[in-house]
Formats: sequence, structure tokens, C-alpha cells
Amino acid sequence: MKKLQDSHQARLKSVQSSYYEQLDTIQETRRKINTALDTIEQKTLKEMKDTFIKLQAASKYDVDKCIRFQDELKQLGDAIQNISDKCKRELSFTTTWKCNSLKPF
Repeated sequence: MKKLQDSHQARLKSVQSSYYEQLDTIQETRRKINTALDTIEQKTLKEMKDTFIKLQAASKYDVDKCIRFQDELKQLGDAIQNISDKCKRELSFTTTWKCNSLKPF
């Protein structure tokens, strides 16, 4: 009986030892997975931030360019309007002068 009891206790210790070894292996694997996931997360966040900054800079450049083009178009429109007004005045002057020069005295 004593021998059987000792044998069972030895098997129980062996099973318990195996359990703790497997538990340690699982926990170590979990730590490695967590470390790998943390690394992936950090790299992904950095890439996302870099991409966001590049897109933001490109958008700002495009907006600034549009504002500049709007200003240039407004200046061009004003210049065309001024030329048109000047041409109308010159045409009016020329017409009036010709009409006056054709009148008999």
C-alpha cells in the first residue's frame, strides 16, 4: 500500500511539474506574442502618422495654390475690366470727336 501511495504521489508530482512547465511555456509565448504585437502597433502608428503628415502637407500646398490662383484670377479679371473700361472711353472719345468733326460749322 505504501509503495502504491508513493507511486501515486510521484505521478502527481510529475503531472504537477509538467503542468507548471506548460504554464510557463504558454506565458512565455504570450509575452513574445504581446511584444511582437506591440512592435507591429508602434510601427503601424508611426507609418500612419508619417502618411498623415505627408497628406496634410500636400493638402495645405494645394489649398495655398488655389488661394494664390484665385487672387491671380481676380487681379486678371480686374485688369480686363480696366482695359474694357478704357477701351469704351477711348471709343466714346473717338466717336464723339469724329461726330464733332463731321458737323458743319
